[in-house]
Amino acid sequence: MTDSRHVAIIFTDLKGFSGIDDTSYAGVHKLNSYIEESVLNPLSPLKFKTWGDAISVYFGCCADAAEAALRIRDYIRTCPWKKYNLLPLPIRIGVHFARITVMHGENGIEDIVGKGVSAGARIEPIVEPDKVYCSGIFRENLIADKDTRFTFVDLGKMELAKNFGTMNMYELLWKHEQKSTSSQEIIKVDRGPLLKVPIFPRKITDIDRKDFVDRSFSQARTLFQNMAVTIQEKRNDIFIDVQDVDNMRFIAGLYINGDLEHQTKIWIGGAFSTFSISCSDGVRIDPHSSNSFNECLILEDDDSELFFKAQMALFGVDHLGLDFNINRMNIEQTSIYLWQRFIKNL
Repeated sequence: MTDSRHVAIIFTDLKGFSGIDDTSYAGVHKLNSYIEESVLNPLSPLKFKTWGDAISVYFGCCADAAEAALRIRDYIRTCPWKKYNLLPLPIRIGVHFARITVMHGENGIEDIVGKGVSAGARIEPIVEPDKVYCSGIFRENLIADKDTRFTFVDLGKMELAKNFGTMNMYELLWKHEQKSTSSQEIIKVDRGPLLKVPIFPRKITDIDRKDFVDRSFSQARTLFQNMAVTIQEKRNDIFIDVQDVDNMRFIAGLYINGDLEHQTKIWIGGAFSTFSISCSDGVRIDPHSSNSFNECLILEDDDSELFFKAQMALFGVDHLGLDFNINRMNIEQTSIYLWQRFIKNL
């Protein structure tokens, strides 16, 4: 038995997965299972399908699909890759809304097929890593749901994969991720004329600051854990031990030929600001003391965007091989800066 209906469609793919070895499939299966059973809980998709590293999820409600897509994105951004025995990989997520055909069996929905599914699958390959793109029709239906948790960035008309044509695309974001602007945003109302509506700057709150600090710290810890595994696979003479002190600090130790050469302790907070990340370097560091530090990253903003500024890099960072400004670091750049400071001792 079949029926035809409109559904929200999510396609995801881990960029670069095809280049890793066959032994990683068990880890990907474990990751996909965790996404289905935990990340998407308590949402109730109509159907959850996987093949290799790819996932497709179908929802009867656009608001649930938007929440699911952003939940998956957020989990992958801070994923404990070591838990799955995988190297860090970015994810691409595409979301669409279309009429499809539902195929029913004895145990419920057996499959979902149709041109709408194919269109959704052609969005994902054009998405930038660790972002969520949605079609214009999905955006219109999500707005109709009157759910205020989400916002969009207009990407214009984009060419879909495999010569599937063009489509108006938007980046999907949580509302709190919206960048403030004093300019005017062009929006379309009820298929009528384009109207220019003034957008007033959104105040950056302490909740925004705490979220930025927490996500930066979590991503840094994940990077240290994953790189420790990678280095140990390639260098028998080097061992990197990463241990959590508590949920706000961790210590990384560098061992060469079995002897401890260097430690770095990284924690949330510091002498200059509550919204900061501090580092202490040495050997046999006291895990609980926060009296001294060698670097403190202070959270700042320009009224529209949050970023970290390094305070203690007095002698420059050319030796770290960075290609970004350490006085204006996003979450990913912050974790890279902390890691490069640590491995400069190799």
